[in-house]
Amino acid sequence: MIRTSLLALSFVSALGCSTFDGGAASFKNVDLVGDLDAATLARYQEEVAAARAGGASGSELVIEKTDLWPLGLLAYWERGSVTVHDMPGHGTLYSVEKTRGYGPLSMVWVSEERASFDAKGVRMDGSLAGSVLWGHLAMVHEMDHSMCGMSQKHTSWHLLHHLINVSTSGDKTAVYLLSGPNPVGFGG
Repeated sequence: MIRTSLLALSFVSALGCSTFDGGAASFKNVDLVGDLDAATLARYQEEVAAARAGGASGSELVIEKTDLWPLGLLAYWERGSVTVHDMPGHGTLYSVEKTRGYGPLSMVWVSEERASFDAKGVRMDGSLAGSVLWGHLAMVHEMDHSMCGMSQKHTSWHLLHHLINVSTSGDKTAVYLLSGPNPVGFGG
């Protein structure tokens, strides 16, 4: 009885754990659609300074990371990370990504968002991907980037595992039937 209780307690503890990368702080959720707010940017700068003071080196540094994957095997998965890239001649770049999944092995719904920000917290690019029933029912993909004051965005929706694909890029919209990958065949 005691051994079973200890095993159950260990399992429950593992489900609630965060996986940290080299002493990185726990991931704190941020809005990836707009620019970083001043408080978030200041937090990132403080976390980088603390990591460097603690002996971290290199041009790529993970400052926040959480991965609740054990719980995701059963019901809910949450993952997030912030990676800082020091790019000579280009300055600092913050890459933020977060994933949420529902259902066993994220079968019911899963979404992943990513965005990159410059040293001032200005959003440079991003992407969103989501799927229902592992993509067999529906998927959505959005990608955008801004460069030199110009921005581009591409969105596509897939129904019934690419049976129908609606894609928009700029002011153009296209509809495809049986677009790959599709177990029935390819078309376009």
